[in-house]
Amino acid sequence: MKKIGIVLLVTLSLLASAVLPIAATPNDPLIAATRTKLEQTLGIDTPGAAVVLDRGGETLLLEGYGYADINSRVLVHPETVFELGELSSLFVVLAAYRLAENGAVSLDANIADYLPDPMEKKLGLAHVTTLRQLLLGCGGFEGRTFDLIFDTPTGRFDTLEQALLAEVPRQIAAPGTFYAYSEFGIALAAYVVECIAGVPYDEYVTAEILTPLGMEHTVLDPDENAAGTYDASGHVFLGEGRFAVEKEQGRSYAGLYPATGARSAAADLARLLAALNGGSGLLSSASCNEILTFAFENGIFAVSAPGMTVQGGARGISANTLSFGASLWFSPATKTAVLVMTNVQKSDLLTLPAELCGAHIGKETALGGNLTDLQVFRGVYTLADREDHSFVGLLDRKDHSFKCEVLEDGTLSFLDMTLRQVSPGVFAKADDTADVAQLQFLMDQTGKVYAVVTAAGETYLPVPFLQQKIPATLLFFLLLALAAWFLFAGIVSTVRYLAFRYEEGREPFVYTLPLLFAALVSLLALLQVWVGVQWGAMAYSSFFGAMSVITVLFTFGALACLIVAFMASLTRKGMTTRVVRTALLFIAFVLVLHFWGLSAL
Repeated sequence: MKKIGIVLLVTLSLLASAVLPIAATPNDPLIAATRTKLEQTLGIDTPGAAVVLDRGGETLLLEGYGYADINSRVLVHPETVFELGELSSLFVVLAAYRLAENGAVSLDANIADYLPDPMEKKLGLAHVTTLRQLLLGCGGFEGRTFDLIFDTPTGRFDTLEQALLAEVPRQIAAPGTFYAYSEFGIALAAYVVECIAGVPYDEYVTAEILTPLGMEHTVLDPDENAAGTYDASGHVFLGEGRFAVEKEQGRSYAGLYPATGARSAAADLARLLAALNGGSGLLSSASCNEILTFAFENGIFAVSAPGMTVQGGARGISANTLSFGASLWFSPATKTAVLVMTNVQKSDLLTLPAELCGAHIGKETALGGNLTDLQVFRGVYTLADREDHSFVGLLDRKDHSFKCEVLEDGTLSFLDMTLRQVSPGVFAKADDTADVAQLQFLMDQTGKVYAVVTAAGETYLPVPFLQQKIPATLLFFLLLALAAWFLFAGIVSTVRYLAFRYEEGREPFVYTLPLLFAALVSLLALLQVWVGVQWGAMAYSSFFGAMSVITVLFTFGALACLIVAFMASLTRKGMTTRVVRTALLFIAFVLVLHFWGLSAL
């Protein structure tokens, strides 16, 4: 009966939308395509959705469909609030451009010029970095694993500065070297806005963007008190036409809230799209045009615009949180903007904006030239937006690396594609007679590959040998074996000492103490491994930070005790070899701990 009710609701919603479009006829091709997609998805893979269509600053369609909450049977309407995920970054772009128009900042100046000295030192930027580069996703940062999204408000940070410093990714390349979407980079751009404006980022955006546009349903950094009467509930997809409301209405909370934390309604975002797509009202026409037309080129591919990705002539953002999905795409050529928000994480309806805006992957390229020897491209690669300085990050890298192999027929096998070289370092699919480039290997002056870029906007970096799957797996089991051995040895040695401590000729405690410290190191290491495997990126960085510091303190304690034990063993026959053997084994253990990022060495 529930499924029948959803189908009836879908039909009624679609019939109602025939008379509700704003400033457009029901036969408008954008509206017709939207209805068709809704018929295929609403009530089937999403319980509810909100849709906005805009052409040149004129709203063609602003409507809600289906259920905001299937339990209470509350319907979606234009004021229903959804989570935006990465669509939040658009507010950072608008804020930065507004400051630039007011002459308060140059988008191409070094951000260090605007940061307070303590923050600049803690960030430790290796290269000159600009606000524009942060917005374009080419700031050169590796990924950030922890403190990105929480299912309870207790994980939120008090300030944006605290959120940034909780885990600082390394700047692994000079800005402009390659594109890799970075939530940290977007949040850092928001912090620069905050420093220049002299007020918290959310206050500045509220005063300068939300209030002037009348976006009264938008919240940038929601807390547990932000739930309103018209909020949609997040759902889990149980099967075709079947859904369940997630616990706590599926709400999530972002650590780096400027990049992923906002909530908004279709009615609010329709005003924003009209101002941006129409080129007037909020920013100057020149700024709006730059946001929607400028693109960063990753090799031969145009892959990013400020706060957005680029696919062909379209640019936009496809996002999701724990229980919501959102997609916003623009077509500068046709002045079209399409927004879809759903209250499930994944839905085929979310592909509609990119489809209507003509997004496509691949680029036609000139053929010929001296083709590169395919053996140069062999290797193992991983996404540039991953990180390798934490246990969870390294474990994820081990399991999510991709091997590039040369096949006997002179093609490459990479990323589940068979590729053929059409020009030096540029590859199309082997069965594509149109020679549309899908992938390019970027090489340095020595002819060595330093990155692989794709038409979809992904960047892959070479993986060092020890971080590849087989070596890393062996090192992981070596970590477990050494930790288990030292834990066992420490317990046995301590129990033996306590049992025989009053007997004549007993072994002095100086030989037990190193193993006791080593056992504590093992216990801390195993605890971190268990939490990392069990919770992964949902664990707090503060846990691993505290544990790694305590681990290194016990490590130095064990090493100091080993030195004392070695000195004592020089006067006790047969003990020196035993102490040296234990010391060498413990040093190997320390090196493995360091490799896996489990100590603060």
